[in-house]
Amino acid sequence: MTSVFILLLIKHTFCDLFMQSTRPSADKSNLFNRGLHRHCLDHAILTLVILLFFTSFKIALLLALLDYVAHCNIDWTKYNIIKKYNVIRNSRTFWAIQSADQSLHYITYYIIVLLIGTH
Repeated sequence: MTSVFILLLIKHTFCDLFMQSTRPSADKSNLFNRGLHRHCLDHAILTLVILLFFTSFKIALLLALLDYVAHCNIDWTKYNIIKKYNVIRNSRTFWAIQSADQSLHYITYYIIVLLIGTH
């Protein structure tokens, strides 16, 4: 299962750094924004592709949906905390929030790996 976790981390890096940088900035203040959902869909689709090598289609689809919902909520919450408290970009507080955001994504992948292990 370590390989699943590593692949999900690589997928996360690809989606959050490369794919997100090639598109217009998504309005993450609105949970129903198309750009936010496109970004989360990128994550879900690649999670699905990875998981198909390790579990059934049904389980992979459910876990990709979990990744989608978690990613949208984590990114939306981070954006709104930064906005509510007027956090200055590149400040220590900004990077602490950014670190918490990334940790929550990694925990999501850990949970996915644990759930695959139970099936």
